[in-house]
Amino acid sequence: MSLINIVKKGGYKEWELSFADYDNVALSFKMCSQKLYTIYTVGVNFLEDDLWVVGIGFGNRTPISAKFDFQPECVFNHYFPINFKKIQDTYATCLKLGFVYRINEKFGLSLAPGINVLNADKHKNSDSDFYKTSFFGSLYTNNSDNRQTKIGVGISVGLSMKY
Repeated sequence: MSLINIVKKGGYKEWELSFADYDNVALSFKMCSQKLYTIYTVGVNFLEDDLWVVGIGFGNRTPISAKFDFQPECVFNHYFPINFKKIQDTYATCLKLGFVYRINEKFGLSLAPGINVLNADKHKNSDSDFYKTSFFGSLYTNNSDNRQTKIGVGISVGLSMKY
C-alpha cells in the first residue's frame, strides 16, 4: 500500500460521507482498485468532545450479489481538539466489516459494524482529561495516569459515490 496510487485503466475512485460513533461525520476519498484501495478521511467528533479526526487506511470492495458488496476496511485515525489546544496523542484503529447496497452504478448505501482500538497518551504534567470519543460499547478499558486503552464496538452508515 502506498499513499499515492497510479492506475492507468479501470481505477477505483469513491467519495463517502459517513456517520459513525468514532468520527461522527466524516468525508473519505478511496482510490486505486476495488481489490485494494487507499482511504484518506477527515471528520469531526462532536457528541462527546469536539475533536477533528484525520485518518488513513486501506480496504477492499467485493461484489457478493447483484446488489450487495462486502467492504472490509481498516482505518487508522488521529484525534485533535477543535481549537488545537491541550493536544494529546490519541489514535484509534478501526476494523470495519461493511456491506454496501448498490442503488445504481454510482451510488451506494453502507452499513459497517466494527471493532475499535483506542490508545491515548497525555503529555506529562497535563491537567486535561482524556479525549472522550463515542464508542457504542466498551469491551475493555485500561486507564493509568497518562495512558488509556479502550477496545470497543461501533457502527457506521454512509453514502458513497463512485466516479
